[in-house]
Amino acid sequence: MIRDITSLCGCKIIAKDGLLGKVAELLIDDKHWRVRFIVVEVSHWQPGHRVLLPMTALGDISWDNQVVRVPMTRDALIERWIGAVAQ
Repeated sequence: MIRDITSLCGCKIIAKDGLLGKVAELLIDDKHWRVRFIVVEVSHWQPGHRVLLPMTALGDISWDNQVVRVPMTRDALIERWIGAVAQ
């Protein structure tokens, strides 16, 4: 089924141990026409912050429930991927 990738915006990002945040934006590699990163709004645990998460870190996407699952814990995600803050 064909999906509009912008419908990811607003989806919840759920790690193995709970909510990480919501998709705020998508960052596109305009040379290769691929979504490279999602910008995740993490205001519920770090007010006013957004972080970059590579598309390779994502797991299952439930389009109907607007949920993206990530097969890691929040701490593992923070330690491995969330070094770049897109504030």
